[in-house]
Amino acid sequence: MGKIYAAKINHMTNPMGFLMERTVFSWKVKDCRGKEQKWARIVVAEDASFEKTVCDTGEADLDSRAARLSLKMKPCSRYYWKVTVATDADEIITSETQFFETAKMEEPWKGKWITCDSAEPRHPVFSREIIPEKQVTGARLYISGLGLYEAYITPKEDGSPQRIGEEYLTPYCNDYKRWIQYQTYDITRQISEGGTLSVLLGNGWYKGRFGLNSEGKGGWYGDEWKLIAEIRLDYADGTQEIIGTDETWTVTRSRLTFSNLYDGEHRDDTLEDREPEQAVAADPPGGKLMERLSLPVKVQQERTPVELIRTPKGELVFDLGQEITGSFRLRVRAKRGAQVRIQTGEVLQDGCFYNENLRTAKSEYIYISDGTEKEIQPHFTYYGYRYVKVSGVEELSVDDFTALVLCSDYETAGSLRTGHELVNRLISNVEWGMRGNFLDVPTDCPQRDERMGWTGDTQVFSATACYLADTYAFYKKYLFDLYQEQKDLNGMVPETVPVYGQTKCSCAWGDAACIIPWNVYVFSGDVSILEDQFDSMKDWVDYIRTVDGEHHGWRQMFHYGDWLALDRAGASEGNAYGATDEGYVADVYYAASADIVAKAADILGRKEEAGEYRALADRQWQEVRREYFTSTGRCAVKTQTGLLLALKYHISSDEEKTRQMLKKLLRDSGNKLNTGFVGTPLLCNVPAI
Repeated sequence: MGKIYAAKINHMTNPMGFLMERTVFSWKVKDCRGKEQKWARIVVAEDASFEKTVCDTGEADLDSRAARLSLKMKPCSRYYWKVTVATDADEIITSETQFFETAKMEEPWKGKWITCDSAEPRHPVFSREIIPEKQVTGARLYISGLGLYEAYITPKEDGSPQRIGEEYLTPYCNDYKRWIQYQTYDITRQISEGGTLSVLLGNGWYKGRFGLNSEGKGGWYGDEWKLIAEIRLDYADGTQEIIGTDETWTVTRSRLTFSNLYDGEHRDDTLEDREPEQAVAADPPGGKLMERLSLPVKVQQERTPVELIRTPKGELVFDLGQEITGSFRLRVRAKRGAQVRIQTGEVLQDGCFYNENLRTAKSEYIYISDGTEKEIQPHFTYYGYRYVKVSGVEELSVDDFTALVLCSDYETAGSLRTGHELVNRLISNVEWGMRGNFLDVPTDCPQRDERMGWTGDTQVFSATACYLADTYAFYKKYLFDLYQEQKDLNGMVPETVPVYGQTKCSCAWGDAACIIPWNVYVFSGDVSILEDQFDSMKDWVDYIRTVDGEHHGWRQMFHYGDWLALDRAGASEGNAYGATDEGYVADVYYAASADIVAKAADILGRKEEAGEYRALADRQWQEVRREYFTSTGRCAVKTQTGLLLALKYHISSDEEKTRQMLKKLLRDSGNKLNTGFVGTPLLCNVPAI
């Protein structure tokens, strides 16, 4: 009998509290005799028994990749749905019941932003006792905390704090001047008998240093800890109670004295408890408080070190056996007042610990023991590492350390294994590289003082990411961020998103505005991403068109070109610019992005705009041929990347001649690649090189 799996709404499984501008359903079928879907039926209801139906499509021709339904939804409400599919072999298959839950939508907040003395280095804990008046049938927490937060409930009958949810680094990374995400948690089980809700705040992207050249600087967005929350209690008699953050909440001080995404965290367990303070009202942050778009960042794996090394310098170093992105737990036994220092790194040098490649990032955890055995774990930072050096303790074993692999919670599309172990290793490296850099924002690296959403890095990897996993929801959030940045830059796409001071732009980097949504559409079949991003795509091309003018100004601007290519003869050490003419790269990507806008407009039924951008793309392709190709079709940009671009976009009038030129370049280099950012992703896209 067949089975329906991967049943999702908006490309997520049972989402809670996400922005629901539209509802798009998708599913897959396996293990059935039939080869095609004859019809499908989606039923949506307010209850799990499907007695209170809000939508029933009946037997209809629904696209299993993206079936869009128009639903009238209420705030703070759970909906249940299922899909039934008939195959061409007369099989009838029904999915398991799925759900989604709306957030507050446009409902006003009863809670208000609160703060405390933020000059105090000890991180605050905001608390409120929750005593339900009646029998609780449902309880929700709507919350956002700046810079980062973790929420706990201490049950009235048990003094042990229980963590709410499984997410880390909430409320995640975006431009807080434009929008701020809040999350929704089901706390029915934890709060039904009463208890104390407490929220620990850290610095994160909002309040801590972040971005290039940020050492010694404060946060980009603010210097105050801020919290807003609502607890919504539904009672058995049909009534409801809402408890919001206000000045009645108390503030105590944790034993965290420092947190930063680059530099790590400090905890001092010898510090004495402080008398509680009262929370004070805070000025709201600049951005709009909105339902979430970010996928949850969760612990995806726990790994034990393969070895505890005693280095030639006498250092105690855990070796995980491979690079990961994430956090850790460490069991510590030390005397009162002893300082334990934990440092992370990627490589050994001469058999000893080394992390100077992290530049200014300290990437450490400092713990001062109170003399009791503890299991310590960072709250508001993460690390990219293979090796962990621990100093300040005398006895350690591999069982004392657990690595926690953190990653946005996307769903992989499948797996691939070949008969060649090196190829398998390459596939594994790609998967781990993706896992290590898909932490809310698609980053360039997870370890040094950068970890930024570089548009170029993201663009070149996007097709691979879409092949490996369902990345629709992940990229939807990133592209939303990207368009927010464009709005203040006349359509320009900055080199990093969010910006964090990086306001240059470049071809191939800015073209992420067009290439990523197109790749997401091609792999998902969901036109919604083109609807969401069409204005962003068009604004980017219009920005280039304005700069280009009548005198080809775009190719004369700064561009990274084929960044990190190895073919620039005579380049000084550290020169990262490749030999491929940056103007050629810029002109090619200009045409390619205009072409994508035209195709997207066609799909969306925007015929006038489709014609406008098709004409623009055609003119630009003609200009590329006029400027960079001979009359016989020979490409004048004689680099591996230059020829790959010509073949990828079918620019040359004699592709066989271009292909032979490329083969000769490869032979001349001993069949070694010297391509960079632009050329390398194209190698497998050009047939019969």
